[in-house]
Amino acid sequence: MRAACHPQDPGTPKGGYRGIDNVLSVPGGKGLFQFLSLHDSPYHGLNLCVGTLSEMLWDPQREVYDILRTLLRTRRIFNIHLRNIVGRRDDFMEVYPDNGDNDHARIIRILAEEGYDNNVDPDHVPRHPDDPDGKQAFAHGYGYLRALMQAVESTL
Repeated sequence: MRAACHPQDPGTPKGGYRGIDNVLSVPGGKGLFQFLSLHDSPYHGLNLCVGTLSEMLWDPQREVYDILRTLLRTRRIFNIHLRNIVGRRDDFMEVYPDNGDNDHARIIRILAEEGYDNNVDPDHVPRHPDDPDGKQAFAHGYGYLRALMQAVESTL
């Protein structure tokens, strides 16, 4: 059995919450590597949320891809939540997967290039009055994710 920890979502502000910083929300993703270093085992890893990772970065459009690739190379990412945001650390908004700052096609390509073969799931999405239970939003997320995977698979 593998145990996967999800990063703090959203990250705690500078100075932490009541003076306590959450290691899994340290800017730049450093806390994620610190967490993995606590126990060197193929059974100790992360449920990596790309949206949460982006929320802890000052320039996610530039930083997220290299951090993702480095984390994947640990072979200790057991599940990925694919979510998108507009913005940066301490100033962001969750958006639908195809509306954000992160290039999800590039992310899926990186997963394929690094040999990632575990789960990739859409994560929570914005609510809309015409879709109060989020069913249409999740259907969109799954469909969008599958289409990206098919597009990347066709280029390998």
